[in-house]
Amino acid sequence: MTSPAQSPQLAARIEMRPYEVLLPTADGKRVAERIPVEVPMEWDVTIDNWLLTPDAILELENIKARHMGLLLPDEICALREKLNKTQVEMAGLLQIEDKTWALFENGWRRPSLSMNKVLKTLRTEADKPTSI
Repeated sequence: MTSPAQSPQLAARIEMRPYEVLLPTADGKRVAERIPVEVPMEWDVTIDNWLLTPDAILELENIKARHMGLLLPDEICALREKLNKTQVEMAGLLQIEDKTWALFENGWRRPSLSMNKVLKTLRTEADKPTSI
């Protein structure tokens, strides 16, 4: 007997499909910009429709963040490493919880716009050559 996971009729079908990323206005009430992209989607036979894969959701979040000028998780991690700080030290420097910084680095949470400005300023200063 074949299990549902092994059944050819229920095998995952993933394709790159068109999708439109909607960027909100500053007040969040309207769409400021539409960005057409292609992302991986999986066909769901039970609802007869395409669903975003976890990779697609992450990619869409990163597209939104980049267009809004937010640092991405890998950029946040790189900043901390460039400053030679631990996550706990960065959290203390910014007066936020350790867990919050970890969430920024792993992408489960985005910094606020004001926190993002602070992080970008730190990155700019860290990129300046030091004089002896």
